[in-house]
Amino acid sequence: MFTFNKQIFFFFVALVVLTASIFGANYLLGINQFNNGYANLAAHECQLISTHCNVKIGDTDIKISVSAAPQIEEMTDLTISLVKPEQVEQVWVEGVNMYMGIIPVPKNAASPGQEASSEWQGWFSLGSCTEPNMQWRLAIKLKDQQQLALVYFDTSTN
Repeated sequence: MFTFNKQIFFFFVALVVLTASIFGANYLLGINQFNNGYANLAAHECQLISTHCNVKIGDTDIKISVSAAPQIEEMTDLTISLVKPEQVEQVWVEGVNMYMGIIPVPKNAASPGQEASSEWQGWFSLGSCTEPNMQWRLAIKLKDQQQLALVYFDTSTN
């Protein structure tokens, strides 16, 4: 009888861990919000169409543009235009439909005379993976703002 109860206990624990793992991975990777594509984006989110898109966080309008449509294993220049570019605290890229880690977007060193610019400039390079069609999320964290600006884009290796 004791062995039987022990087997049921371990089966129950394994079932709970498996269920939590599946739902937790979907939540952490944001998979559920992409079942219908990019249909219902909020004001702080945009889909990168061609090479630019716009978002709004509070009263701050932000224009995001890239040098070219992002491609796997190629450097992509990023420009974030806003009234106070010093507000940009952190920028990173992450995979949505497959975990690719957090890819930091370093800020370019300012050229002489560029300090007064209304642009934050950086670059990123996306890693290759086994998924032929990848969904990506570029996140922009502004100082004194809890909400992130989120930019979604896709890459394809077909």
